[in-house]
Amino acid sequence: MSPPTIYPPRTITVCAAPLTPSDFGPFGTVIQVPGTASATVNQGTAQKHTCITPFTDTYPITAPRAAANVNLFLCKPRSLLPLDAVAADDVSSGIFKVKILERHPYTTQSFIPLGLPAPTRESPSPSKFLVIVAPTLSKPGGPPDLQGLRAFVAHGNQGVTYGAGTWHAPMVVLGEREVVFVVLVHENGVESDDCQEVIVGGKGVDVEVRQGMGSGEYGLWGGEAKAKL
Repeated sequence: MSPPTIYPPRTITVCAAPLTPSDFGPFGTVIQVPGTASATVNQGTAQKHTCITPFTDTYPITAPRAAANVNLFLCKPRSLLPLDAVAADDVSSGIFKVKILERHPYTTQSFIPLGLPAPTRESPSPSKFLVIVAPTLSKPGGPPDLQGLRAFVAHGNQGVTYGAGTWHAPMVVLGEREVVFVVLVHENGVESDDCQEVIVGGKGVDVEVRQGMGSGEYGLWGGEAKAKL
């Protein structure tokens, strides 16, 4: 069955911000080295941080049993529309048009990048990925609240866990190279249990990605959501 289509009342434009645990908190967990205490292990050669992100499921007992799966996603870079003529050649800045959102109603889902370098002061903008999430409306079927949609830029020293039932866009890699993700998720093989989708129709939602916006670490991106009337 084809996914339903939702139509925003006007074009919504959201500016991508740096990914931080506090800002992403309503939607899930940022996976990164925490600033909390750790345990010294492996004969004093390693620091261990426990329980850094949830990996849970709430599949109904009447549904087929779900397995805890470890998958690999090989994600190619997405093309962005240019913000303006000056930025037309910058593959990491531009506009991403959100055309579909999905959610996993009974399971968390974690994305952990492999082999993606973290930013440094000398190289602040290696390949990165765009995390797009939305809250759920209190309406029949629980559609996404496009007015509350948020977008975050993540780097190689970060991963994300979407909370169960959190609406999000499929992974969006920015830059020039493919990124491999380890993906942790529970699945029972029933399509409507494992993943639900909606098409964003009409004028849709635009996510602006601007290099150098805001006051993020190493001059990364920031900004506030705004809507075009």
